[in-house]
Amino acid sequence: MSLRMKPFHLVQKEAIEYIQQELSLGWSFSQKLLWELDFSKGDVITFLPSFLSESDILNLRISVFKTAQMNFREDIENFIAKRVYTYLANIPNSFFITETLMSKEPVPPKRPLRNYFLHAARIYLFADKSGNTDEIKSVLIRSRDYPLITCLTSLLDTKLLLRPGDTVSDQLLQELAKRTEALIIGAYDAEAFIIWRKTHSVISDYHIKGESN
Repeated sequence: MSLRMKPFHLVQKEAIEYIQQELSLGWSFSQKLLWELDFSKGDVITFLPSFLSESDILNLRISVFKTAQMNFREDIENFIAKRVYTYLANIPNSFFITETLMSKEPVPPKRPLRNYFLHAARIYLFADKSGNTDEIKSVLIRSRDYPLITCLTSLLDTKLLLRPGDTVSDQLLQELAKRTEALIIGAYDAEAFIIWRKTHSVISDYHIKGESN
């Protein structure tokens, strides 16, 4: 039986400041997200086990779990992966993208990468509608350990293409940042995530809202 998850709406000002601080530590894509997105035009939520309370989640930088035995990261990753999968399946030409600590040189990754692109010799992982929930989880797990920065975006109604193994242009990276519908950022001592969603985002229509397993 899966752990029951509950949505918590976070204090907007503190949550946005946290997101901006995390993005400021990132690579090229994070910087473009900082530049292109108006974080005031959105809301910030987190999904955590339903036994937690509002008072447990106020500090985004410390664990919400009292002991190591209460680490539910895998349950949370499964929950997020299912919702990302639904988004990718329903939104044409959409992508789940993450920054990584990996670079093209000099040492290749230990495990082969199926979907990735390069920018400024940095490796960015992504999943699209061809991926399953395990691949989406792999993108989460293989992302930067800290901070963890991922986004849901699309190239809908454009002639731009994102293909595995491509070295992408600044223009394409900027377009992906501009079209971002949601950010999923590591929080709570890397044990959970917070989600910024653009106002009137399609994310709200694809099972990212409401109490759910």
